[in-house]
Amino acid sequence: MKYEARLLADGWPTRKVNYEPNISLLVTVLKDLAESGVDHITTCDPVDYTLTKRLTAYTVSLGLELTVLPTPRFLNTSSDNRRWRETQKRWFMAEFYKYQRRRFSILM
Repeated sequence: MKYEARLLADGWPTRKVNYEPNISLLVTVLKDLAESGVDHITTCDPVDYTLTKRLTAYTVSLGLELTVLPTPRFLNTSSDNRRWRETQKRWFMAEFYKYQRRRFSILM
């Protein structure tokens, strides 16, 4: 309630969505948004294969356009990690961390 009060005080509209057992909260929220006239959802990459798949499927089924932005939560992008793995015969965390420390000029 305090967070909602703060959002309202800052001029942000809020809407409560009731949780219903056995129904995905993601589906409930997206359906509510679609019914209220929203036609475009923008989110950062959840970096979760299953959630990304569900989010994509639900937005398509509800006729919503989905834009996924790079996540601000990690130093590396998926393509950064893929490029590093492609240069390695075997993947060792110690080697990856050495690479990262060199890449970000962190004391070794």
